[in-house]
Amino acid sequence: MAIGLAWLTYTAVERPLRFGRFGVAKVLGLTTMMAIIGALGYITNRRDGFPERAVVKINAENIDFGYSGYDVGLSRNACGVTGEARALFANCLSDSREEPRYALLGDSKAAALYGGLVRTSRPGGRWLFIGGTGPNGSVVPVISNAAPYEQYQRFTIPAIQAVLNNKRIEQVALAAAVRSLFQLGYPESMTESPSPYFVNIASEGLANAAAELVAAGKRVVLIVDNPTLLYPKDCMLRKTSLLELNAFVKNDLPTGCSIFIADQLSISARYRDVLKAVSPRFPRHVSIFDTVPALCEDGRCLPFRDGHMLYSFTDHVSDYAAGIIGERRLPNQDIIKP
Repeated sequence: MAIGLAWLTYTAVERPLRFGRFGVAKVLGLTTMMAIIGALGYITNRRDGFPERAVVKINAENIDFGYSGYDVGLSRNACGVTGEARALFANCLSDSREEPRYALLGDSKAAALYGGLVRTSRPGGRWLFIGGTGPNGSVVPVISNAAPYEQYQRFTIPAIQAVLNNKRIEQVALAAAVRSLFQLGYPESMTESPSPYFVNIASEGLANAAAELVAAGKRVVLIVDNPTLLYPKDCMLRKTSLLELNAFVKNDLPTGCSIFIADQLSISARYRDVLKAVSPRFPRHVSIFDTVPALCEDGRCLPFRDGHMLYSFTDHVSDYAAGIIGERRLPNQDIIKP
């Protein structure tokens, strides 16, 4: 078929255009057609596609990647870290509307949450954020002499010190990826159970960080890492407006793009035990915020909801999902009791 179509194109299209009469007219015609196609492409790009198309509406969850405006321009570049230490951090932000009472410390998982927390915050409950992952490294909120955490100390200690120096901060939320705490890869963090060694040093490191903050009169909230699914792009389904054609298109979620809550709790049991082990050391001062009730419904965790992706890149929640978590009034709901 390819050879036959190539021959047909050559004889019926290419040869008549390249040779023969009306050369000027051919050039003008082709140039005009190219300009029209270019204009249509430009208009399509400016409009971000044609949302009124039926195929767009039935693939809404594949088009909205879950961006909801991040901090909608409400943040300022200030977090209490100054001098040479400031250059270490990928993010040093605070709500510009009023002095924050809440602080968020952590790696890229914390960075994924920040915009949603700012957008949904209320007067008297604004946020400050120190952390993220940049060219210098990540803020993993553990204080430890253990070798696996040595790389994080130059970030974590200045970040915690900045919060300790800020008398207005009353509550501090700590967020870190499971794979950062236990030195796991992605997607190994979906199923691999951490070794007893990492369980011990992670518990101790988190407890040391909490102790510093509690001693300064701060309340601490440990944020449970979100469920880990496959890459978001691997979980996007493609439907057409033709029922007959859909029969040949795979419309079932691939394995790994969803998980039952019971299975998620089972897989993350040892990690959750690490967080729960910290709370009893500081009664009434350390609590745990679970992200699963915010991200999962009807017993199952899916990659999208209401036409929005819940994950943006690798295993990070989307900006839309961060807003859902913020709406639950972190850090006051979904608290796991020790």
